[in-house]
Amino acid sequence: MVSLLTNLLILWAVSLSMMLAIPILALSLVWFGGAAFAARWLLWPMLAVVTRVTKLLASLPLASAKADNVYLWIVLCALVPLLFFVRADKLSLRRAALVLAAVFAACTAFGVLEHRATGELSVVNADGAAVLVLRTGEDTLLVNCGKDGARSARMLDSALFERGVTEASLLLTKNDFKTAGGLSRLRASVRVAEILRPQGDVLPYDVPTSVFAAGGALQRQGATVALIPAGDAYAVRLTAGERALLYLCGVRPIDFFVSAAAHDVAADTLVIDAAYYASGAAMERLCAMTGARSALCADDGYERIPAQRGGISLVALSREGAADYLFRTR
Repeated sequence: MVSLLTNLLILWAVSLSMMLAIPILALSLVWFGGAAFAARWLLWPMLAVVTRVTKLLASLPLASAKADNVYLWIVLCALVPLLFFVRADKLSLRRAALVLAAVFAACTAFGVLEHRATGELSVVNADGAAVLVLRTGEDTLLVNCGKDGARSARMLDSALFERGVTEASLLLTKNDFKTAGGLSRLRASVRVAEILRPQGDVLPYDVPTSVFAAGGALQRQGATVALIPAGDAYAVRLTAGERALLYLCGVRPIDFFVSAAAHDVAADTLVIDAAYYASGAAMERLCAMTGARSALCADDGYERIPAQRGGISLVALSREGAADYLFRTR
């Protein structure tokens, strides 16, 4: 909805960046240090303008709208009489109405089809805890629900509200304060249709649950959620389309390294906590075992996380808030 405004604000920076990049790339062939200096002080500010303006406008409440959004219908319907007034002298009323109706119907149909054929995987920050949100045409699946705290619950509730989640199934990988502590607060804001918990764990709430043991897998449209036993907790390898994500929060490194030999743990992206990203040795071993090149770190925002460790790029969820990935379900 704001793409036109965004382009007007950043196109000058995009053009200037491209013009600057050509001589900088040529300079790098003969003097890499000078090219790096030029990129840092000339090219980087232009790219920063592009990314920051885009992120700022994309975060606006009306930056985007789905085809089934009632407000989009109201806006489009309001444009109809406006078009009639503007084009009445050049276009007959009947023809204009037919053209508008055809365009509107086609856009709506394609939008609905695209929405039904697309799933979304989100990694959400919940005050030092990470929650996976898997949305497909079937339903929404949450992997863990964060800590038992008002700040954690507020962050998770805000993330679910932004994604339109009002009902979900819940998969718990461990009965721990960072993974299952926020269950009571979650149930107050979202209807939890089903809860899956590890065998042996007893939840401190009187809620109906289903029990899983020795791993297994959950199937969703275009996605598979595989449970990997690791000590007293479970790692989760989630494959969505062509993307593979490995969730290790709450799993002790030694337990995961022992159990990983018997399972497929290849992944593009890792979701880890301080037990992993604070250890260079653990990150090097993770890189060798999984082949991952990036990791989302469930941090509390009060510690400084390096940009890279053990060959894996680290991204702090406290800074990014959430990471969203789209995938095809059909």
